[in-house]
Amino acid sequence: MSAPTSAPTRSFRPRLLMAGVLITLLCAVVLQSMDLIFHVGAWQRQILLIFGVTVLPATAVAAVLPPRRETLALVSGALAGAGTWLALFLGTGRAGEWLRRPVDMFDRAAQIVNTAATPFDPTGPVSDLLLLMGLMLGIAAASLLVGVGAPFATGGFLSLLLLAPVAATGVVVDRPLIIAAGVLLVLLAWTAAPRISLPGLTMAALAGVIAVGVVAAMPDATDRVWNPAVVKSPVNSTVPDVTVSLAEDLQKRSGSTVFSFETETPGAHYFTLATLADFDGGRWTPREDAADISLDEPRSAQVPPGLESTTVTMDGLRSEWLPLPQSAYRVVPPDEHRNDFDPGKWTWMTDSATAKASTAVTRDGDLYTVESVPLVSSRLGDVDLSALAASGVDTGAIDQASYLELPGEVPASLRDAATEAAGGATDRIQAGYALENWFRTGGFRYDDSVPYDPGADPDSPYSVMESLLTQRAGFCVHYASTFIVMARELGIPTRMAVGYAARSNADGPTNVKARELHAWPEILVDGVGWVAFEPTPGGPGGMDVPAEGQPAGESPAQETPEPPEPSEQPPAESETPTETPEPTEPSESSEIPQSEEMPEDPESPEVDEDDAADSGFTVPLPVLVAAGVILLLLVPALVRWLVGRWRRRGITSGDHPAQDAWSETTAKATDLGLSPAVADLRARTPEAWAEQLGGEQVQALASAASAERFGGRDYSDSREELRGLLDGAVEDLAGRGGRAARVLAVLVPRSLFRSFFRRHR
Repeated sequence: MSAPTSAPTRSFRPRLLMAGVLITLLCAVVLQSMDLIFHVGAWQRQILLIFGVTVLPATAVAAVLPPRRETLALVSGALAGAGTWLALFLGTGRAGEWLRRPVDMFDRAAQIVNTAATPFDPTGPVSDLLLLMGLMLGIAAASLLVGVGAPFATGGFLSLLLLAPVAATGVVVDRPLIIAAGVLLVLLAWTAAPRISLPGLTMAALAGVIAVGVVAAMPDATDRVWNPAVVKSPVNSTVPDVTVSLAEDLQKRSGSTVFSFETETPGAHYFTLATLADFDGGRWTPREDAADISLDEPRSAQVPPGLESTTVTMDGLRSEWLPLPQSAYRVVPPDEHRNDFDPGKWTWMTDSATAKASTAVTRDGDLYTVESVPLVSSRLGDVDLSALAASGVDTGAIDQASYLELPGEVPASLRDAATEAAGGATDRIQAGYALENWFRTGGFRYDDSVPYDPGADPDSPYSVMESLLTQRAGFCVHYASTFIVMARELGIPTRMAVGYAARSNADGPTNVKARELHAWPEILVDGVGWVAFEPTPGGPGGMDVPAEGQPAGESPAQETPEPPEPSEQPPAESETPTETPEPTEPSESSEIPQSEEMPEDPESPEVDEDDAADSGFTVPLPVLVAAGVILLLLVPALVRWLVGRWRRRGITSGDHPAQDAWSETTAKATDLGLSPAVADLRARTPEAWAEQLGGEQVQALASAASAERFGGRDYSDSREELRGLLDGAVEDLAGRGGRAARVLAVLVPRSLFRSFFRRHR
C-alpha cells in the first residue's frame, strides 16, 4: 500500500507562464491589424494592458500553484483585469453617463459607427465598449489557457480576429503581421506538446512554414463597404464589366462625397481611375499591365514641363485604383499632414498614368499631392506641346496597333458617321476636336435613363453605338464608347478612361460627388501623350448651368466652335512631321459646368434621399453590445462547464477516476447550495462530508475517493460504475433544490469561488 498523501505536490509549470506571454504578444499583433478599421491610438495600448493584466497573473498563479488550483488562478486574473478596466473606465469621466443613460450612450456609439468610414477614431462610448470587449477577451483567453490547458487552441481562437479587418473592409492584413501570428502559433503549439524537444520544435516550425505559404498564396481580398455612406469604386476586380457598373452608379445619382481636391488651376479637372482599351463582345475591359514602378517613384525619367500640383484627400471612396489627375507624373504624400497613405502599396500601370494596389484600397483621410500636365481638350490651349515633346515624352514604346483593334466588321452606319464627323481632318488632335464637336452640336442629348446593355447580342458588339446614333440620346459611356469606335475606324489610337470629372472651386477645396463619375475617350498623340476629349453633350452628367434668362432644367444651345488654327506639331516618331492645329480657347459647352444643384459647401454635404433612407447600420450596435455583456455574464458558467468536462474526462482516462468523480459531486452540491457547513463536520474527510449531505450514491463515491487516495486502490477497471454513480448523485442533488436553485447553480456556480472541498478528493 502506498503512503497516503494529504495534498497534491507543488510543482512549477514554466510552459504555462510562457504560453501566457505568447498569447499576450499575439493579442498585440491582432490589435495592430485593427488599424484598418480604427485609427491608431491609446485604445490599443489600453486594451493590451487590460488583456495582459488578465492573462499573465492567471497563468503565473497557475504556474506556481499545485495542480487542481486553476479556479484560484482564474479568479485572480479576472479580478486584476476587471480592476484595471474599472480604473480606465472611471478615468474617462463617462461612467456616470453610462449609469444614468445607458440607452443614450449605446445610441451615441451606434451613431459614431453608422456615420464613420474605416479607418475612424473610436472615441467616446465606442472606446468604452472596446475596452469592455478587451476584458471579455482576456477572461476567455485565460479560461482556455488555465481552465482547459489548451495554449494552441487559445492562439487559434485569438487569431480568428485577424479576419475582422477582412470582413469589415475587404483588405488583407499585412503579411508581416500574419507571419508574426504564425510564428507565435508555432511556439504555442510547442508549449502544448507533452514534452519539449528539438524534433517537436522542428515539426511546429514546418507547420508554420506551410501556414505562411498558404497565406502568401491567398488571393487578394476585394473591397467592401463599411456602411452605406461609403462609395464603392465601379472599377475593381469583382466587377465583370466596368462600364455596366459605371452606368448603374450614374443612375443612382448619389450625392455622397468621394474625395476632395485643391489646386491653383481653375477649370475642368479629370481624375482617372483606370483606362479601358480592350473591346471584345461589346464589352470594354481595363488593362492591368503593371510597370513594376511603385507610386513613390516618378512614372518616367523625363520631367515634363508645365507641371501643376493637385492635392487629393479621400473622403468616402473605396477603390483599389487610385484617382489621379489626368496625365499624372509623380505622387508625393505631404509630410506636414498626419497621413497614413503609403504610395509604396500602389503600382503604376504600363501605358497609362494610373495606379493600382494589390492589397490596399483608398481610405478616408488618405492625402497625397499629384504633379501632372493635364492634357484635356478644354485646357489644351494652355499647354506648350512643343516643349512637352522636347522634354522627351516617350510615346514610341506604346503598341499603338493594340489601341486600334476592333472585333469583326464595323457597321456601315458607324463608318459613315466617322467620316462625316472627322470632316477630312487627318491630324489626331484636330480629328479629336471634330469628333467631339460633332457629338456636342449634332442634336445629341444627355439622358441617363437610356439602357446600357453591352454584350446583350454577341453577334452585334456595336449595338450600343448604333443605338446611340439612332436615338441621339445616352450618357457618358454611350458617347465615349461610340467616339472610340469611330476614332479607331479612322486609324486613330484611342481608349476609354473611367474616373471623376469636376470644376475646381475658385478658393478652397472642391468636393467631388459620387454622381460625378464619368467616362471619356483619350487619343494618343505622338510625342505628347494621351489627350482627353469630351463628346458628352453638356459635359459630365449633362448638367450645364442654364444661360441667363433661360428656364432652369434646359440646356443652353451649343454652338459649333470655330475650327482650330494650325500650329507646329511635335514630330512623330512613326509619321512624317505635319502641322498640328493649336487648340482654340474652349467654348462654354466644352467646360465642365458647376451645377446649381450640387452645392460644394464642405460643412453641409448634399445627401440624396435614397442614400439617407439606406444609411442605417444593418446590425444595431446596442444589440452587439448587449450580446457581449450577456457573453461576459456567461463566462463563469462556461468555465464551470469546462471544469466539469475536464473532471469527467479524468474519470474516463485519468489516473485518479474516483477522486475526479468525488470532486465533481462536491462541486455540484456547492453550486446548488447544499454543501454542509464546516462546523457541522465531525472530520474533514469525504465520509464525514457525505454523512451530512446524505444519499446512497454520494456515500459510495466518498468511500471510493478515500480508498483510492489513502488506500491506494485502483479504480481503472470501474470507470463505468463511477460514471453511473456520479450521474445518479448529480440527479439526486438537483432534485433536492427548486428550479431557481438549479438556474442559479448554472449562471453563478459557487464552486468556482470556494476551494474548501477540493481538500476532500
